[in-house]
Amino acid sequence: MRYIIKNRNLSLLFVVTFLFFLNETLLLPTLPMVLSKLGYSNTQIGLTLGSFALGVLVFRPLTAYITDKKSRKLALVIGTMIFLIAPFLYLISWNFNYLICVRFFHGLGISFFTTASPALVSDLAPDNHRGEILGHMGVASSASVVIGPLIGVFLYNAAGINLVLWTCIAMGLVSLSLIKFLKEKKRPVNTSQKAKGYAEVLKNRGVMVASALVLFVALMNGGIFTFLPILVRDHFNVNVGLIFMTISLSLIVFRLVTSHFSDRYGRGPCAFYSFLILCLSYYLIGRSGTITGLVVAAILNGIGVGGCMPALTAHVVDKTDPQARGIAFSIFYGAFDIGMLLGGAALGVVADLVGLRRMYEMTAVVGILAVAGFSLSIQAGPLKALRWTLVGNPTPGRDAK
Repeated sequence: MRYIIKNRNLSLLFVVTFLFFLNETLLLPTLPMVLSKLGYSNTQIGLTLGSFALGVLVFRPLTAYITDKKSRKLALVIGTMIFLIAPFLYLISWNFNYLICVRFFHGLGISFFTTASPALVSDLAPDNHRGEILGHMGVASSASVVIGPLIGVFLYNAAGINLVLWTCIAMGLVSLSLIKFLKEKKRPVNTSQKAKGYAEVLKNRGVMVASALVLFVALMNGGIFTFLPILVRDHFNVNVGLIFMTISLSLIVFRLVTSHFSDRYGRGPCAFYSFLILCLSYYLIGRSGTITGLVVAAILNGIGVGGCMPALTAHVVDKTDPQARGIAFSIFYGAFDIGMLLGGAALGVVADLVGLRRMYEMTAVVGILAVAGFSLSIQAGPLKALRWTLVGNPTPGRDAK
């Protein structure tokens, strides 16, 4: 964290990121609870919450254009404005079709913010500490998951969903007021790449394969955030906010201690072994019959995401030119959006067919198949890919372009 503390812009962006995601994490456990109480099926809940990711996905090209060609700061402002407006819309109606539209619009905020924020961090971070800084910046969003669900459930139990929504509005106002103090690093603009930027990035093996794996990370996240509140309510006598807090605390501690590992030992091993741990956590969620087992699964889930995401994000930065980072992150996080969308919609269908526990177990198996594919295709040639994934880079801390 020393690099973030010493840099005024990184410190300010850290606070803004925390408040921005706190806005959303207040709703993580409360929206499924409201929809379940209203009588929605698991499939309907998944579709409603998953439409958030659809909104993120559809507008990724626009957010990439604004981030690369206009301003990282402008994209942050637009995203935060959307997060300020969206909570007002939930106050109007809980009609299923209307909520699909509101969630779609709400997702646009994430699209802008998550494209611009890592691009801005990458501009400011030294190359040899890139993985560490990206990992530590991720603590901001993770910290919001520590307290957001707890606060959300507390407010919901105290006064209903309306109080939760007004609190989200307050977070949006504070975030917006802080962004104006951010300053961007000046970047040379190369207009000749305007027409071919996306085509070039789509041909980039490192970006595309990393994006494929992050899709499965998001698929699992979608299953956690959408259906864990319902599983806990039905089978465990515990506040689901405490489980989200356990996941996030585990993630934060692991990131703080190990974020420099991908700089030192390579992006591949950090992503691969962390993803295996993520799969194990999913299997244990499906199998756990006690609170202790659920807590162990939550800790492993935090470790899995905390190790995998910074390594994949740093790899995407390693493999792209600064002028195309908005495009690269629009693809990378666009894959994440698809995963979140599938995690809500497709897993909801599976849960209705086989039950929530079985759904988690089946997803763990699919995840193992996905990381196997990653380990064979991330580099040109299976043997080279396996070495890069299982052993690491011959030159620690730097991915060759």
